Amino acid sequence: MIEVAPEKMRILFVDDEPSILSGLRSLLHRQRKDWEMVFALGGEQAIEQLETSQFHVVVTDMRMPKIDGAQLLQMVQERWPSTCRIVLSGHAEREAMLRVLPAMHVFLAKPCDPKTLRTAIDRCLKVSTFTDDPALRALIGRVDKLPSPPRLYSTLTKLADDPRTSLDEVSRAISTDTAFAAKVMQIANSAAFGEAETTSLPRAIHYLGLELLRAIALSTSIYAPPSGPPLPFSLERMQDVALRAAGLARRYVRNPALADIAFVTALLHDVGRLVLALGLPNDYAAMAKESLASGESVWVAERRHFGADHARVGACLLQMWGLPQIIVDAVAAHHEPRGCTGELAEVVAAVHVADALAGEDHPTPVDLEFLHESGFASELERWLELARPES
Repeated sequence: MIEVAPEKMRILFVDDEPSILSGLRSLLHRQRKDWEMVFALGGEQAIEQLETSQFHVVVTDMRMPKIDGAQLLQMVQERWPSTCRIVLSGHAEREAMLRVLPAMHVFLAKPCDPKTLRTAIDRCLKVSTFTDDPALRALIGRVDKLPSPPRLYSTLTKLADDPRTSLDEVSRAISTDTAFAAKVMQIANSAAFGEAETTSLPRAIHYLGLELLRAIALSTSIYAPPSGPPLPFSLERMQDVALRAAGLARRYVRNPALADIAFVTALLHDVGRLVLALGLPNDYAAMAKESLASGESVWVAERRHFGADHARVGACLLQMWGLPQIIVDAVAAHHEPRGCTGELAEVVAAVHVADALAGEDHPTPVDLEFLHESGFASELERWLELARPES
């Protein structure tokens, strides 16, 4: 029997300086057995390559003549949305960052050590583990911003406009908003801002600083109130449920070091619903109506209709955006937690139960077998008590 070698992942590197491309070729010499790498001299050559063959990842410089990095990634997002998009640039000024943010997935700063670059590319390539449907991956790849409830958008904009606003005030506002929290975590975990992963939302907010957060909040190309067809669910209620689940999950974990991770995971656990509802508004509305009438769990109906549920769709987006792996994996597993072990199991158990108790219309039943297998069944009574409304 003849064994067929697995298809190599194809990576396109773009820069207007031949010496940089030569350096990248040498830097990644050992990856030739895993990746097929193509090197394009400038944006125009990159477009030519993209028009003739498929690439899984594009890594581009920011400052280039004729077609710069931001323009190139915008074109990739529009024409080849399933391709992951990485900026590798020595220029990380605020204006440049804000211009490229809607189209990029990850921003890496030059000089970039080989390990950081390989890790970023490998993480982008891992999105196929969450969904192998090209159409669905293209839908996810088109996402540049997520809607936020009007009241939260208004609150954050006013805070950002007030020179007396403190980071703690901004942190409290952002902690109630799934959409903006996801974008803040994406930016804070960019290697342009530091090498260490940021799993804490307050730490990410303080790390970025008020000036950059103000600029992001006031950039409607990144962050905007809802537009287009109405969503088939209440965005306000979804945010309220996510915030309640986040508060519970933070209190549920035994290990204090996992509290911030559990909070962020629960805050973002339903982000995939926004992606599906925005990308497929009519189909998602019909599915939601059918699910409501039948009592079927939303995530089960999503999988039947779209081939993937919002947990995996959300995880795919967060994987593209470069969030810490434990958060990505916990979002993916929050409806089907079996098989999780170690710290991931603790985070998933907390989010899984918090999600069930936070007030969804059709909550997922608590997986008691998983709680027994993972050693958290004894916590359930305490968790139920913490979830009861105060009289």
